[in-house]
Parts: sequence; structure tokens; C-alpha cells
Amino acid sequence: MSGPDAKKEKGLADWFSAFRKETDARFSVSGYKRIDFSYQKSESGPSEIQRQEFLKLQMSGTVMQTTVNADIQQSSFGTGDDNKSQIEVLNKHFRVKLGEFRASFAAHELMQYTETLDGAEASLMGDGHYLGVVISNPKGHAKKEQFQGNHSQGPFVLQFRPVVPDSESVLLEGVVQKKGQDYTIDYSSGEIRFVSRLIRSEERVVVGYETENLLYKDQVWGVNYGYTWPDSNFGLYYLHKKETQNQGFQLLEQGLGVYQWQSGSWSGVHEGSWSNRVEQVLGSHHGWAFFNKGNYQTPSMSVTVEGLTASDTFVPVSGTGVSPGDYRYALSGMLRDTGARYSLLARQRRQRYGEIQQLETFLQSGTTQQWQDMEWRLGMTHELLSESDAMGAATQAYQRQTGETSLLLPIWGLPFSERIQVERKSVSVGASPSFKSLQSQSRLEIGHVDAWQNIAEATLRWQKSAAATESIEERVFRWTSAYSHSPQNHIQAVAEQRYQTDVFPTTLANMSVAVSPFSEWQQDLKLSLENLKEVYNEREAQVAKWDFVYNTTLRPLSFYETRYTYKTQLKDVDRSGVYPYANHEFSWDNRLSALGAQMSLQRRERSQERHRFDQYPLVIPESSGLTKTTIARFQNRPFPKVTWSLQGEWEDARTETWSIQNSDEQLIRMQRLKSDIAMQIDRHTGGMTVDIEERVAVVGGSDALYQGRYGTYFQFNWLPSTLRFDVAFTHYRDSDSYESYTPSLRYTFRPSSVFDFSVHYSLERIFRSSGIVDNPSWDMSVKAELGRFVLSGTVLQSLKVGSPERFEAYLKMTYLF
Repeated sequence: MSGPDAKKEKGLADWFSAFRKETDARFSVSGYKRIDFSYQKSESGPSEIQRQEFLKLQMSGTVMQTTVNADIQQSSFGTGDDNKSQIEVLNKHFRVKLGEFRASFAAHELMQYTETLDGAEASLMGDGHYLGVVISNPKGHAKKEQFQGNHSQGPFVLQFRPVVPDSESVLLEGVVQKKGQDYTIDYSSGEIRFVSRLIRSEERVVVGYETENLLYKDQVWGVNYGYTWPDSNFGLYYLHKKETQNQGFQLLEQGLGVYQWQSGSWSGVHEGSWSNRVEQVLGSHHGWAFFNKGNYQTPSMSVTVEGLTASDTFVPVSGTGVSPGDYRYALSGMLRDTGARYSLLARQRRQRYGEIQQLETFLQSGTTQQWQDMEWRLGMTHELLSESDAMGAATQAYQRQTGETSLLLPIWGLPFSERIQVERKSVSVGASPSFKSLQSQSRLEIGHVDAWQNIAEATLRWQKSAAATESIEERVFRWTSAYSHSPQNHIQAVAEQRYQTDVFPTTLANMSVAVSPFSEWQQDLKLSLENLKEVYNEREAQVAKWDFVYNTTLRPLSFYETRYTYKTQLKDVDRSGVYPYANHEFSWDNRLSALGAQMSLQRRERSQERHRFDQYPLVIPESSGLTKTTIARFQNRPFPKVTWSLQGEWEDARTETWSIQNSDEQLIRMQRLKSDIAMQIDRHTGGMTVDIEERVAVVGGSDALYQGRYGTYFQFNWLPSTLRFDVAFTHYRDSDSYESYTPSLRYTFRPSSVFDFSVHYSLERIFRSSGIVDNPSWDMSVKAELGRFVLSGTVLQSLKVGSPERFEAYLKMTYLF
């Protein structure tokens, strides 16, 4: 290229290089844009052409001391996470967010607007000043629900769904639960299940979440301003939200003023807020709310007083935090003295969740005394929670009183702790069931010498419910002994015995040992025992479960390694030596590498025993079986251009299935041989495969099933082409025996790394007594890369007797960023 165009192109390149050099710009861009076309034709239906588009773009970099991050995903058929955009620009003087993001406009008592937004957020910072603005459409609406436990793991179904992913917060008795560890949630159905334990009837579950914005068309915008002094800060906020529905609209406005200060031992927070609600049917309503908090703190004491009050017409834009008519007063304090500490917390609050109003009174006091090596703690809690509906009628009342004392002192020089907790709960929903419990826990650390530790624990739990005729008492004794010298050498044993009213005593024990006498030999062992009751055919039986695992690895030489694993699971019923369930498994693996060759031999054996016993017959059919598998592999390269490998697998399995109810027995015997031989000379490869399977089933009489598959293949590589020829022969024998052979030919042309062409043809010919059946099929594919543009296409056609003819074509166009 020459002339003005060449000079112009060179000038742009020089300018861009100079810009990158002067601004120190560094960017990384990845992703793709893909367009898929598909055509399908079938004799049983009309032809169909579909088109889909996908875009995924990620960008990250810095320019002029500014960081830019972008994540864009779009799909013509996708929803939710398949269509989202996130762009973020960060600088020490400003910040900008665009697209879909999680925003926290304010984090104060009277305004807590934290939602998943789709819009823009920007802020400017400098010289103590802060100015921010947000304009968006919320993705969801904030909701809050609570559930009473029912002595199960759930599910607890949320009223509004689908739920915005990762927007939920789950609290059990005020304790935050972790997703995946404590609970699982289905965002489409709104079902929450607890995985760690059962939720008792006296426990409460509170869930805050956002539901997908399906019925509303919201518009939100807000602005805030803040200024920071050395010992205080000031902020002003304004938030505007308009919800449009089929029945009309609702407009919400809220303003907030915040002032925080600190002077010596004193600190304070003052908030004032107003709100305006305009509805097409109900008209306009104004409201106000105030929050004040003061704190006095010294090394020996701390006192905190706070108060919140809101008018009956106060409706915050956020919909969380504060509700109409809420109030809260709280006093907390702590006094520290030499060897003693006293604490007090008193709180009363009224809060609304939709049409339900809650009134809560909470009082907690405690003291901790320390004298020489002894420590004594005492705590008391009183909690009262009542609920009423919009008409003022009581719907539920909940109250709880607890007392707790604990003692820590040395006995004979060993640390000993005693903890006693008394609890009383009552829940009123029409009736008045109550719950009382007493728990005592003793813990003695017997000894801690170097790396050895022994701990003894005894726990007593007693509980009684007004709805139950008898109380429940549980005693738990637990012993833990552990020694740890290194990760490869340790031992730990835990034994636990449980006694509970009207329940068979349960024994739990487990032991794990790891021993490595030298670096070439490692072994570990795990043993667990569980003694409990199970029900067989509506009859209880005492059951003992055993679980044992042993692993060992030996590397006596640098080129040889052997591994052995043994597992067993047993279940003994009524301590009679009858094992209705018994699983055994072992594997032995040997590996050898020498003189350019690799060899391995693996032996596996699995047995499953299911015995029947007349006293407790099994309800469902069970099966017993024994499977033995041997796998041998060998690979060698005797010459620079010659490589050959051999792999064989032999499996022998026997399975017996029976059912007492149906008086039916079935025996299946299966033997299988599978081998693969391959040789490569220079760039040419040849091989043979054998797969033979024989089954014998016995159901009253005898019926044999045999299936054998033999194959050979040859592959010739003449760069840039590859030609592969496969032939497979199958023999199948049963009531409808047949034989078939399938020749297949594939040609691949790859002149460079950016172009690939392949065509494949196969013909399956089946020989039956009724005649010969042919099932031909062919496909062709091509892939080309032109710079950042990738084009790929596939065409295939198949004809199978008894099924309609199928013809499909696919075209994909992708641009890589």
C-alpha cells in the first residue's frame, strides 16, 4: 500500500504505540462471538432451521492509573446468567459501574438499599468530599419470611419465586447459615433444605431474599453526598423508586441525613429520614424516622444506648431494615475489673414483615469471675416475641428463658470444665405447647504430653414438651485420644456412647491411623463402628455397622511401585452374627518402568452379599454378587520410530437376585474379555481390538446370552493427510440371534493448524434369519481459522431400518477477541 492511505495507517499505528507508551496502558481481552445455524430434516416431520447467537467478552486492564474490568455475556436463547453485562472503571478519584451488579447505596439503620441492579452507578472522591449517583432497574424485590421448625430438614418453601441467585440470607435461631454447608436452595422452586441437621419444632428460621422482577417495572435513581472531617463525617442521601403495575403505580421517595462523631471516649451516630409514598389508589402518605446511638468506652467499661422510632406512615424505599411504626430501644454495657467482668443487654423493638407485626423484648445479663486458675461464668437470657396480624389479632407468641453457668478450674493439674444450661421455651399458636430442657456438659483433658492428647467428655440432656406424655433424657459419653507426630504419622480414636429414653443405646466409634516408617512406605487405616436400631418390615432390630478401609503404598525402587487397598462394610443384626449386608473390596496395583517400557498389573475384586433371614425379611429385592477384574497394560518403544502397546482386561461377575415376597430367584453369570493391541511405525498406526461378553441367566430354567465383538483398524499418516480404516464384527446370540459387520472409512486433511477437513462413511450390515439389513451413514466436517475468525460446519445423514431417515447440517461462525 502506498500513497495517502498508507501514511494515514502508519500515522494511526504510531499514535497508538505512543499512546500506550505514554499512558502505560495494559489491556487483556478474551472471549468470542459465535453464530450457530442448524438444519434438520426428517421423513417423520417438517424441515427446521434454527439460528442461535452467543457472545462472551472479558476485558481487564489499566490506562492512565485507571483500572477497567468488563464481563459481557449474551445469548439469543438464554436467560438469567446467559445474558448479563458488567463493566467497572476504578480510579482513586472516581468509580463507575455499568450493567448488572450488586449495589449498596447506603448501609445505615434507616436506609439499607442493597439489591441486584441493572443500570449504572458512579461516584467522585476527593479532598474529603464524596458524590455518588445510581440509576437502574432492580432485578428483584426484597422479601422476608420466617418458618417454624417441624423436626425435619425441610423443605421450607418460599412464597415468592423464582429467587435471585445468591440474594438469600438464612438465619437459624439468629445464626447465619452457609449455603452448601448448612443448607441448599432451589432458586426456581424456592425450596430450602437443611443438610447438617434436623430443625426442631421450637426453632425459628428467618429468610431474607429477592424475588425475580416479573410483575413490576421499576425505575430507581438516587444521589448522595458526604464530607469527612478528622473526627466526624456527614452524609445526605436521596433515593427515588417508581413501581408500575397493571393495577396502577406506586412512587416511593426517601431522604436520609447522617452525622457520626467521636470525641475521646464518646462516640455518636445520628440519623434522620423522611419518606413519601404516592399510590394511584390510596393517594399520598408522608412518614419520618429517627435513629440515635451513643457509646462511651474506656479500658475498664463500655456503655451503649440506642433508640429508633418510625411513624406509622414511614415506608423506606429499600423495603428492609425499618418498617412502618417500628421502634427499638436498647441498652448494653460491660464493666471490666480485675478478675471480673459484668455485661448487660436490654432491648425492646417492634417490627413489621408484610401484614405481620412483631413485638420483641430481650434481656441478657452475664458475669465472669476469675480467681487464680479458676474461672466462673453465669449468664441469663429472657426473650419474648409476639406476632399479630393487620387487625391486631394475636397469631403467635414465642418466649424463651435460659440460664447458663460454666466453671473452668484445674483438677490435679489437669484442665477441667463444667457447663450447665437450663432452657424453657413456649410457642403459642392456638394451643400452648412448651419445651423445657436441661443440659450439663463436663470436659476433662486427661493429658497433653508432647503430641499426645486425651479428652473425656460427659453430656446430659433432658427435655420435656407439654404435648408429650413423657420426658426425654439423653446421656452422652465421649472419649478422644489423638497423637500426631507428622501428617504421615498420626493416630486418633474417638468413642461415643449415647443413651436416650425409649431409644436403643447407640455406640459410635472411629479410629484413623497413618504410619510411614520410612519415606518409601506409607499406609493409613480407618475403622468406624455404629450400633443403633433399624426397622425391617415394620419390626425393630438392633444393628451394628462396621466400616473398615486400609491403604498402603510401597516404593522400594525408583522404577517400581505397588499399591494395595482393602475396604469392607458389615451390618450385624441382633448381634447374632447374621450379616444381611456385607460389602468387600480390594485392589492391588503394580507399576514398573524400565528400559523405555511401562508395565502395570491391576487386580480388583468386589463382593456384595445380601443374605435373607426370616425374622426380619427385606422389603425390596436384594442382590448378591462377586466381580473379579484383572487389567494388564504394556507399552514399549524398542526403536526410535516404533511404539507398540498391549492392554487386556478380564472380568468375571456373578450376581444373584432374590425376593421373599415374590419367591423369585435369578442368577446372572457374566464373563468379559477386552483387549487392545496397537503398533505405530513412524507415522503409521495399526491395531486390533477384541471385546467378548458372555452372560448366562437362570430364572427357573437356563437362558444364555453371548455377545462378541472383534475389530481391527489401520491408520496411515501421509502429512498433511490421514486415512483410517476400521472393520468391526459382532456376534449376538439369544432368542433373536444375529451377526453384523461394520466397515468404516475416515479421511482427514490438515494442511496447517488453522484448517481441518474430515469425511467419514460407515455401513452396518446385519444378518438375520429374516434377511439382510443395511444401515449406511456418512458425515463431513470442516474447520477453518482466518485470523481471529473461526468457521466450522458439519453435515451428516443416516438411514436406519425401522427409523426415519435423518439429515442434519450445522454451521458455526466464531470471532475470538
